[in-house]
Amino acid sequence: MPEKPTYEELEQRIQKLEQAEFKRKRADKTLRESQARFQLLYERAPLGYQSLDEDGNIIEVNPAWLDILGYSREEVIGKSFSEFLHLDWKDHFKEMFPRFKAIGEVLGVEFEMVKKDGSTILVLFNGKIGKDKDGGFQQTHCIFTDIAKRKRAEEALRKSKDDMKGILDATTETIVLIDRQGMVIMANQTVCERLGTKKEDFIGRCIYDFFSLEVAEKRRRKWEEVFNTGKLVSFEDSRESMTFEQRAYPVFNGGNRVERVAIFARNVTERKQAEDALRESEERYRSFFKNNHSIMLLIDPENADIVDANPAAISYYGWSHEDITGKKITDINILTKEKIFQEMEQAKKEQQHHFYFRHRLSNGKIRDVEVYSGLITICNKNFLFSIIYDTTDRKLAQSALIESERELKIKAKDLEELNAALKVLLNKRQEDKEELEEGILSNVRTLIEPYIVKLKRSKLPQSQKTLLNILESNLNEIVSPFTRKLSSKYLNLTPTQIQVANLVKHGKTNKDISEILHVAGRTIAFHRENIRKKLDLTNKKTNLKTYLMSID
Repeated sequence: MPEKPTYEELEQRIQKLEQAEFKRKRADKTLRESQARFQLLYERAPLGYQSLDEDGNIIEVNPAWLDILGYSREEVIGKSFSEFLHLDWKDHFKEMFPRFKAIGEVLGVEFEMVKKDGSTILVLFNGKIGKDKDGGFQQTHCIFTDIAKRKRAEEALRKSKDDMKGILDATTETIVLIDRQGMVIMANQTVCERLGTKKEDFIGRCIYDFFSLEVAEKRRRKWEEVFNTGKLVSFEDSRESMTFEQRAYPVFNGGNRVERVAIFARNVTERKQAEDALRESEERYRSFFKNNHSIMLLIDPENADIVDANPAAISYYGWSHEDITGKKITDINILTKEKIFQEMEQAKKEQQHHFYFRHRLSNGKIRDVEVYSGLITICNKNFLFSIIYDTTDRKLAQSALIESERELKIKAKDLEELNAALKVLLNKRQEDKEELEEGILSNVRTLIEPYIVKLKRSKLPQSQKTLLNILESNLNEIVSPFTRKLSSKYLNLTPTQIQVANLVKHGKTNKDISEILHVAGRTIAFHRENIRKKLDLTNKKTNLKTYLMSID
């Protein structure tokens, strides 16, 4: 029989029981408080909560879940979770849920869920598997977050980064961000191309490793000055025959300490070359302007000021350089101001380059000038560059030449009229001469030759016949030049035909001609017919006498 516990033992047991009861009550209170807090969190949590059974059916959701998706509790409980997913995501759930049950938790799993109004929402799930007292599957506990805004923000941030990268890479300026050790934090594509490297090989490296020792040391001093002073530093330097305009800006850490330096470098080689070329061009222009013997003026087309004049212009116009450059071209050109500005406007627009003016010299004389004017740019300002030639003497010579030509034209005209009159007189003399010759020939043929023929047929003594032959021969010798001239008009006629034609021309009938030439009338008719053939008058009504008279 066991021994009865002593009073002290009973008291100790009672104290232990009281302590155990106290701990139990405290644990119950803590549990109730925890359950209350969980219930409060469950009901008021801003995140959606859901619990699924082993088959993926919804067994619990919190108010936030219902508010976010717009369903009532009755429309959700007992339904498969896949019914609330977009069609494109259902297979994803079938694949992920068995894996979730096997692993026991999910972190950052995305789904696109369908709201009651038909719109969709992109959510991110985190959760664990709840197990029973035997360690088996009991239910899931998951919360989800609407990440649509975050996704849009992330996309906007990505696009902003892409845009910034595009802008940085598109610029022709070198852009580099370095820390105090010279390590490259960020760089654009331009600097990589200039240094002949890739971004991945450049970012994270020391920038000074990409320069020669001389260039690296100079740039290190300039950039360290920015770190030390916190102020912008600008400078120019050269590398590999290229000139760069450098600007280094401090980047602060939120306080007064410069953590990084942003470097902007522009390749100004072409600009420098252009500036040097412009300087050389201006020097050449200045030499050309000053040493040229032609008269040259530089004029401001906006106000007509004479900006510059070369020594030849000073000598020509008679004013000192100070005096002439204090004048306007309107003080020298005698045209009206309105007309002068119109002419300058044409030269400025390059519509006209060649002008004729009259200019006033310092002694008051007016000279005729020929001006060639064109637009030139000096120090980004437009001027009219004018070359001037004195044409006064040339114009006087031209005027004298014109007057001389006018007088020569008058004399030439008078001479032409005199020649015309002389030609008329000569023609008339020739006509009179030919008419006289033809008259003599005709008279010899008609008034002398018939009688010589009759005398030859008469019974003359031999001595007289001899004298008669001599007379006939001398007479033929006298009239032979006239006969040759007549035959030239009728080149294809025989001598007898020429005689007949001449008599016909003088109005003689066939009978008259027959008696004169002592031939039969039929012979004269035959000659006449042949004459018409040779003169192309056969079968034509043209009168032979009229035709012969027309060809004199």
